[in-house]
Amino acid sequence: MTGKLSDQLSIYGGYSFLDAEIVASTAGAVGNSPRSVPEHKASIFVDYTFNGRLEAWSLGMGLIHVGKRPGDNDNSFEIPGYERVDLTLGYQRDQYNFRVTCENLFDEDYLAGSIQASRMTQGQKRFITFTVGLDL
Repeated sequence: MTGKLSDQLSIYGGYSFLDAEIVASTAGAVGNSPRSVPEHKASIFVDYTFNGRLEAWSLGMGLIHVGKRPGDNDNSFEIPGYERVDLTLGYQRDQYNFRVTCENLFDEDYLAGSIQASRMTQGQKRFITFTVGLDL
Protein backbone atom coordinates (compact mmCIF):
# COMPACT_ATOMS: atom_id res chain seq x y z
CA MET A 1 0.00 0.00 0.00
CA THR A 2 1.25 3.42 -0.82
CA GLY A 3 -0.49 6.74 -0.94
CA LYS A 4 -0.08 10.46 -0.85
CA LEU A 5 -2.49 11.89 1.72
CA SER A 6 -1.55 15.49 0.87
CA ASP A 7 1.22 17.36 -0.94
CA GLN A 8 3.39 16.97 2.17
CA LEU A 9 2.27 13.66 3.70
CA SER A 10 2.88 10.21 2.21
CA ILE A 11 2.24 6.79 3.72
CA TYR A 12 3.70 3.41 2.79
CA GLY A 13 2.73 0.11 4.31
CA GLY A 14 2.68 -3.60 3.81
CA TYR A 15 1.52 -6.84 5.36
CA SER A 16 2.43 -10.41 4.62
CA PHE A 17 0.88 -13.66 5.73
CA LEU A 18 3.11 -16.64 5.00
CA ASP A 19 1.88 -20.14 5.72
CA ALA A 20 5.23 -21.80 4.99
CA GLU A 21 5.61 -25.57 5.29
CA ILE A 22 8.49 -27.98 4.78
CA VAL A 23 7.32 -30.42 2.11
CA ALA A 24 10.44 -32.57 1.73
CA SER A 25 13.31 -33.19 4.12
CA THR A 26 15.86 -35.83 5.00
CA ALA A 27 15.80 -34.56 8.61
CA GLY A 28 12.18 -35.57 9.29
CA ALA A 29 10.67 -32.07 9.61
CA VAL A 30 8.05 -32.54 6.87
CA GLY A 31 4.84 -30.66 7.68
CA ASN A 32 6.58 -28.22 10.03
CA SER A 33 7.20 -24.53 9.47
CA PRO A 34 10.76 -23.57 8.50
CA ARG A 35 12.91 -21.93 11.18
CA SER A 36 12.93 -18.13 11.51
CA VAL A 37 10.01 -17.62 9.08
CA PRO A 38 7.24 -15.50 10.65
CA GLU A 39 3.65 -16.13 9.71
CA HIS A 40 2.83 -12.41 10.08
CA LYS A 41 4.94 -9.40 9.15
CA ALA A 42 3.82 -5.79 8.76
CA SER A 43 5.28 -2.34 8.30
CA ILE A 44 4.04 1.22 8.01
CA PHE A 45 6.05 4.31 7.21
CA VAL A 46 4.90 7.94 7.20
CA ASP A 47 6.91 10.64 5.43
CA TYR A 48 6.31 14.38 5.79
CA THR A 49 7.88 16.95 3.46
CA PHE A 50 7.92 20.44 4.93
CA ASN A 51 6.86 23.55 3.01
CA GLY A 52 7.77 27.21 3.27
CA ARG A 53 11.28 28.00 4.48
CA LEU A 54 11.84 24.31 5.35
CA GLU A 55 10.64 22.91 2.01
CA ALA A 56 13.93 21.12 1.32
CA TRP A 57 13.53 18.99 4.48
CA SER A 58 11.56 15.80 5.08
CA LEU A 59 10.98 13.68 8.18
CA GLY A 60 9.79 10.09 8.26
CA MET A 61 9.01 7.45 10.84
CA GLY A 62 8.30 3.77 10.40
CA LEU A 63 7.09 0.85 12.50
CA ILE A 64 8.05 -2.74 11.65
CA HIS A 65 6.36 -5.75 13.23
CA VAL A 66 7.66 -9.30 12.87
CA GLY A 67 5.55 -12.04 14.45
CA LYS A 68 6.71 -15.04 16.43
CA ARG A 69 8.38 -17.78 14.44
CA PRO A 70 9.77 -21.29 14.90
CA GLY A 71 13.31 -21.46 16.27
CA ASP A 72 14.16 -24.69 14.47
CA ASN A 73 12.72 -26.90 11.73
CA ASP A 74 11.44 -29.35 14.36
CA ASN A 75 9.30 -26.49 15.75
CA SER A 76 10.47 -27.41 19.26
CA PHE A 77 10.59 -23.75 20.40
CA GLU A 78 9.50 -20.28 19.26
CA ILE A 79 11.38 -17.05 18.77
CA PRO A 80 9.26 -14.15 20.08
CA GLY A 81 8.03 -11.45 17.74
CA TYR A 82 9.27 -7.88 17.89
CA GLU A 83 8.53 -4.32 16.86
CA ARG A 84 11.10 -1.81 15.69
CA VAL A 85 10.84 1.94 15.08
CA ASP A 86 12.92 3.64 12.39
CA LEU A 87 13.41 7.37 11.78
CA THR A 88 14.72 9.29 8.79
CA LEU A 89 15.60 12.92 8.13
CA GLY A 90 16.19 14.10 4.56
CA TYR A 91 17.34 17.22 2.79
CA GLN A 92 17.11 17.82 -0.96
CA ARG A 93 18.71 20.75 -2.75
CA ASP A 94 18.62 20.84 -6.55
CA GLN A 95 19.85 17.40 -7.66
CA TYR A 96 21.58 16.60 -4.33
CA ASN A 97 19.96 14.40 -1.67
CA PHE A 98 21.21 13.96 1.88
CA ARG A 99 19.61 11.50 4.30
CA VAL A 100 20.21 10.36 7.87
CA THR A 101 18.44 7.14 8.83
CA CYS A 102 18.22 5.58 12.27
CA GLU A 103 17.11 1.94 12.41
CA ASN A 104 15.93 0.61 15.78
CA LEU A 105 15.55 4.12 17.17
CA PHE A 106 14.87 2.95 20.75
CA ASP A 107 17.74 0.41 20.68
CA GLU A 108 15.44 -2.50 21.54
CA ASP A 109 16.91 -5.96 22.02
CA TYR A 110 15.31 -8.62 19.86
CA LEU A 111 16.10 -11.92 18.19
CA ALA A 112 16.21 -11.69 14.41
CA GLY A 113 16.37 -15.45 13.86
CA SER A 114 18.13 -18.66 14.69
CA ILE A 115 20.68 -20.94 13.11
CA GLN A 116 19.92 -23.78 15.51
CA ALA A 117 18.52 -24.09 19.04
CA SER A 118 21.82 -23.05 20.62
CA ARG A 119 22.66 -20.23 18.14
CA MET A 120 20.38 -17.21 17.91
CA THR A 121 20.92 -14.17 15.71
CA GLN A 122 20.70 -10.90 17.63
CA GLY A 123 18.68 -8.14 15.96
CA GLN A 124 20.44 -5.01 14.75
CA LYS A 125 21.26 -2.56 17.53
CA ARG A 126 20.58 1.13 16.89
CA PHE A 127 22.14 1.77 13.51
CA ILE A 128 22.62 5.19 11.93
CA THR A 129 23.47 5.68 8.25
CA PHE A 130 24.26 8.79 6.25
CA THR A 131 23.67 8.76 2.52
CA VAL A 132 24.36 11.26 -0.23
CA GLY A 133 22.69 11.01 -3.61
CA LEU A 134 22.84 12.78 -6.93
CA ASP A 135 19.89 12.83 -9.33
CA LEU A 136 21.13 13.05 -12.90
